[in-house]
Amino acid sequence: MWLLVLALLCGLGSSLFVPTPFGRVAMFDLVSYVLAPVLFVTDYRRYTSVEKRLLALAFLWFLGACYSNWWREEPFGVAFKGNSIVLNVSCMMVLGISLVRRSVKTFLWFSVGYGIGNIVSLYVFQNGALLAFAEMAGYGGSGEGLQGYLVEKQIYPLYAQALFLSVLFPLRVHKLTPWLLIVIGCAVTAFLLLFHGGSRSGFGTYFLMAVVVFAYAYFRSAVRAFSKNAALFMAISALVLFVAFRTYSYLAQQGLLGEKEYQKYVAEVEESEAGALGGRDDLIRGWPFLKNHPVVGAGSSAIDRWGYIVDSNDFKIPGHSALVGAWTQNGILGLIFWVYAIFIIFDFIRKRMLWFGDWFPFLSFIMISMIWAILFSPFGGYRGMVSMSLAFCAVTTASMKRELCQSRADFPMLSSP
Repeated sequence: MWLLVLALLCGLGSSLFVPTPFGRVAMFDLVSYVLAPVLFVTDYRRYTSVEKRLLALAFLWFLGACYSNWWREEPFGVAFKGNSIVLNVSCMMVLGISLVRRSVKTFLWFSVGYGIGNIVSLYVFQNGALLAFAEMAGYGGSGEGLQGYLVEKQIYPLYAQALFLSVLFPLRVHKLTPWLLIVIGCAVTAFLLLFHGGSRSGFGTYFLMAVVVFAYAYFRSAVRAFSKNAALFMAISALVLFVAFRTYSYLAQQGLLGEKEYQKYVAEVEESEAGALGGRDDLIRGWPFLKNHPVVGAGSSAIDRWGYIVDSNDFKIPGHSALVGAWTQNGILGLIFWVYAIFIIFDFIRKRMLWFGDWFPFLSFIMISMIWAILFSPFGGYRGMVSMSLAFCAVTTASMKRELCQSRADFPMLSSP
């Protein structure tokens, strides 16, 4: 019981930030710095090859960050903060591996805490990056001011996320929620977020969730067959995403999402080389730098010292996503780590997620959200969740049949890969 409480508190701490001399840092980050070295020394001999590979690539990313910051002569404060964020990924994964090895249920309770923590963070222990953005946008930067800044894009998605992660999915895990309620809830939430928040990522995530949960609940044998064929699995996933994207495009073009969203859609299609991807086309916009400096990054400040990005207003090289941001700032080793991270999550989705029975909606929501975040979202508030997710995927890769088979009562599909 104490282990599950610890996981819940770690999840809460991953969303709650406290001030330090180098900026606001999540509580889970600080805990990881303290516990990870001890746990690493204690557990190292028991790590599987997958766990060692994941941690080794994360540490190489850290070395790449240190080298890029040294080579670009970044100020000490900038370099220290950037290097610490990267090192902390290794620390959080060490702690995550330790928790999941002791009980897979810790991943569920970490996620419950993460969902609740995001709501609490709207009022106290707030994310420093969001406070800074709120102040630049003319809001007070804390309390109601922060909420005013976030209300259009973040408050609705955060409350929806907390509802599913911390309430509905745990109830489904314990067979207290019908499959149909989850499907309808995801579908309704998708369109509510689109119509009332203009959240395309929220719409895409919940729309895809509604489809995959419906398919799993009512066409399970077909889903198993599709998952065994990697090409077919990827093709169907791409088709569902295409349908979601076209649905958004149609609604926006017809003005059904409001005049503001219509103007935004038109502007993004006209101005962005990636069309309606808008600000998420940073790989395209950052390519002039990346093709000339593919190995060593620009440093943690991501300053464009060479004048490659002609459309940048703040002299920054675009790095909106975790993957592109790591490559841009920290060099090729950052890219390698995040490519492997996507691979290990995708491998879990295709080969092992079906084994978890009533955990399926919860796990599919987490894994879909993490792939989207890695590809399209800045590496910030979700770094604790993605580190824990990678730890979960790594542990279950090698130990599913050997160590978790004793939990068949909790995971009835464990023996049916």
